[in-house]
Amino acid sequence: RLNLASPAIDAIPASQYQPIPNGGGTMADMGYDELLAMPATLLLGKEGNSCGLGASGVASVEVGLVYVPDATVAADETPPASWQNATLATAGEAGSYWTTDVTPASGDGLYRLYSRPADAVGNQTAQVSDWYRAAFIADGTSPAVTLVAPTGGSASTAPAVTLAADVNGARHEATAPFPAGTLFWFPATAGLGLLAGLAPAGAANQPALTLDKAADFAPLPVQLSARPGPPETLMVMGRARPAHPLTLTWTAQQRTIWLDEHHWPLKMARGPLTATATRYVRFA
Repeated sequence: RLNLASPAIDAIPASQYQPIPNGGGTMADMGYDELLAMPATLLLGKEGNSCGLGASGVASVEVGLVYVPDATVAADETPPASWQNATLATAGEAGSYWTTDVTPASGDGLYRLYSRPADAVGNQTAQVSDWYRAAFIADGTSPAVTLVAPTGGSASTAPAVTLAADVNGARHEATAPFPAGTLFWFPATAGLGLLAGLAPAGAANQPALTLDKAADFAPLPVQLSARPGPPETLMVMGRARPAHPLTLTWTAQQRTIWLDEHHWPLKMARGPLTATATRYVRFA
């Protein structure tokens, strides 16, 4: 604070500073005590940037995939032991998208994805926590699916049908339109066999209903076409069996199935893949 002997006391004429603070006398004191506004700072010199930011451009990105048997271990404690180079979309730019293929080589389970970029002058982050990008579960086991309702090859005149299936022990149900004359089949060889026995040979755009394996086995209405082929003879357990091929087409799918005289499947083909019965059991 100013003392009474200070030359700053009442040093500012009243004409230059109004209003005088309460108790300040007739003129203002010089200093922070009564001058409530911050003094302006004046810098003399050439105007220009005092600092600048720049990037030398992305030169490379390395990618690592880590199998993690214990999900409780933090991501910064499971760095990759090896890296592979990714392909940059715009190398040399301040930022770039990158692409690469990674393969979960340790089987099913938890994997963590890391990426480590470097710029053109060699700068690179050293913290594992900065490398971590994402995690995913690899699952190469096919789902165990059991159709509950309706049974394969069913015929119904109801306007809608409720589909129920157990997938890996969990029940899934859905209701789908089911116009009269619609055929239903389960997406498997036996289901195709029942379907082939019901689908009129030579039919085109026949309303049908199946399950979409790519969408958790949700109901999938389709238009089905059935094209018969010339009779053939297939060898099953060393015995010649008469067979009638029927090619079934729906959406982007096509299967050819060979039926015996009782409309049971003996063989099925999907592109270059074929499956042929190795046993033939018949109950009289």
